[in-house]
Amino acid sequence: MPGFYNKVCVLIKGPGWVPGKPRLGDPDDLPKVKAPVEKYDKTLPSWCNIYVLVHFQILTVGYQELLMRHMEFTQLNVFIFICFILFSLTVFGALFDNRTYAGALECLRCLLLIAGSTLFFIQRPTDTHQLNWPFYTVQGFVMFSASLWGVNCYRMFQSSNFTKIKPKTN
Repeated sequence: MPGFYNKVCVLIKGPGWVPGKPRLGDPDDLPKVKAPVEKYDKTLPSWCNIYVLVHFQILTVGYQELLMRHMEFTQLNVFIFICFILFSLTVFGALFDNRTYAGALECLRCLLLIAGSTLFFIQRPTDTHQLNWPFYTVQGFVMFSASLWGVNCYRMFQSSNFTKIKPKTN
């Protein structure tokens, strides 16, 4: 669409507007809706729902730990932790949508959680040794999860036929 004024008008008048049409666009240009609309509903096994719920609870406990101790961390550490939370929520969504890449992302997320929690635990003061067993229990569970998703990804890559795309010949 030529001209700065027309580009601003698209923002103000709506995405269906073009020069010469009414403010919100022409209703005849709208696509026809086919009834019935197919419902987007991915069915997952119950173990996957429970798995995501348990890992979400672990993430919630980590977030509460961040809220209690955010003044002890640098801004970079807090930013990295928040990015990890957003990445985790994205991975959970991919698991719920049953995406093909969700297993690899979950394996990566678990490995990042193990590395990050280990670094976090090493930096903590030594007066909290009574809390060691929950930390090691959670870390063992996450290691187990990472290994399961790693094996799952390995099997997926072994069963797939990865070949280079051949150029089209006329």
